[in-house]
Amino acid sequence: MDNTKENVDLRPGVTSAPPTPKAPANPGLGLIKERRFAHGNWEQQARCAQELKSIIRRYVEVCNPNMSPAKLEALEMDAVKTSRIACGNPDHADHWDDKSGYAMLGKGAPQS
Repeated sequence: MDNTKENVDLRPGVTSAPPTPKAPANPGLGLIKERRFAHGNWEQQARCAQELKSIIRRYVEVCNPNMSPAKLEALEMDAVKTSRIACGNPDHADHWDDKSGYAMLGKGAPQS
């Protein structure tokens, strides 16, 4: 039985494994920069989304208190997508596609 491993250098002082690459200091920073173009400034977009959701919740509570959690969530997710359009890139097609998807879920479309 051969106990040697391929690509192993057994000379003293020589490591056989390549050095482990360092992880980026902040791996999410690139994603944040990328999304800022599509979604807008995070603080502004978050404030806009929260204000829209607050209005929705207030009216649902008064006008339709028995609304299902799924329908309310669809409305709130639509508010998030609306805030991204208002604060970010209105030509970003995913925003509009997402809005139509949440509308279908709110309507009760099958999820499969």
